[in-house]
Amino acid sequence: MNVIFSDRAISAVMAETAEKIRTETGGLFLGKVVGENWYIIEAIDPGPNSVFEVAYFEYDQPYVQHLINKVANLYQSQLDLIGLWHRHPGSFDQFSGTDDGTNTAYAQMRPQGAISALVNLDPHFRLTMYHVSQPCTYTKIGYQVGNALIPTEFLAYHTPEMYRQIMEQLMGRTSRGTGAITGGFKLSDFLDKMVAGLTETEMPPQVLLFSEAQRDAVIARILEEIMPDMEYMSEQKIPYLLQKDQSSIWLMPKDQNKNLTMRFCSRLPEWEVCCVWRGRSYIYHSGAFQNIGGGRTSPAQPKPDPLEPAEPNARVTRSDFWGEVIKRVVKLGTEWEDKKV
Repeated sequence: MNVIFSDRAISAVMAETAEKIRTETGGLFLGKVVGENWYIIEAIDPGPNSVFEVAYFEYDQPYVQHLINKVANLYQSQLDLIGLWHRHPGSFDQFSGTDDGTNTAYAQMRPQGAISALVNLDPHFRLTMYHVSQPCTYTKIGYQVGNALIPTEFLAYHTPEMYRQIMEQLMGRTSRGTGAITGGFKLSDFLDKMVAGLTETEMPPQVLLFSEAQRDAVIARILEEIMPDMEYMSEQKIPYLLQKDQSSIWLMPKDQNKNLTMRFCSRLPEWEVCCVWRGRSYIYHSGAFQNIGGGRTSPAQPKPDPLEPAEPNARVTRSDFWGEVIKRVVKLGTEWEDKKV
C-alpha cells in the first residue's frame, strides 16, 4: 500500500500543526484511492470554532462539512474523504481508546478502510501513517510526498472557462442557434431521441429540505455530470437554456416552455443522477447524450465510484460518507490517564 501526499496537502498539515503548536489539532484528508495507491490531494483544517486543548480537540462540524464540499468540487476528478490526522503530545505515536472509536467509524464507511495519521513534535515534525481496516486493525505504512508522484488528472482543477459557461447557462444566456444533430432537430426532438437510449427507473422522490452545504453539493454534482453533454448540444447547435432550483437543474427550450423541460436531479442517498422527461425518469451518466448521438467512438461509462463496496449488500453511500461520518465522528481525543507519554 502506498500513500502519496501532494505538496499542498503535506504543507497544510504542517501549517496547521505550526499554528496550534501548544495544543492538539488535526484535519481530514481528501483524495483518491486507486488500487493500492492512496493519493492525498488536500488536507483541510478542523475549523475556527474547533475545541483545541493539550490532549483533546473537537471539529467545527458545520465548517468541515461545508469545506469538504467546496474543496472537493474544485477538482475535475471529484475528491473523496479518505482519512484523517491529528497531533499527539510528546512522542506518543499510538492511538488511544477514543481514537480507536473514531478510526473504526471511518474504516467502516469504505470497503478499503481508511488512513489515519498521527503527528508528533519530538522535537521535530514527525508523521506516522496507519491504514485502518475492519474491525479497527492498524497497519503502519510509509508515505511519500510530491506532485510528480500523483496522476496529473487528480491535481487538475475545473477551468475558469467551464465556470463561465455554467454561469452563462444558469443565467439563461446560452442559446447556440437552430442547427440540428441530423437535420432540423429542436430540443424536444433531440431529447426524445436521447431518452430512447437511456434506462428507465423509478421516479426520484421530491427533495424538499437541504442545508446550504447539501444544496451546493447536489448542484455541483449535477453540473459536473451534465457539462460534457451541454457542450455537445452546443456543438450540434441545439438551442437550450439552463435554470436551477434548490436541488435540480432544468434543461429547457429557448422559449422556456415548462411542458418541454428535462429535469436533472440527484437520487439520494446514493447521489445517482437521474433525468426526468415527459413524466418518466431515466438513469443518467456523464456523456450519455454524446454516446447515443454518436459523439463518441466508444460507449461512455459511468464514472467509477471509489465509495462503492465490492459486495452489493454492503453499499456505502456518499451521503453516509460525507454527512453521517462527520455527524458521528466529530471528536478526537486522547485517554492519557492509562497511557504513558
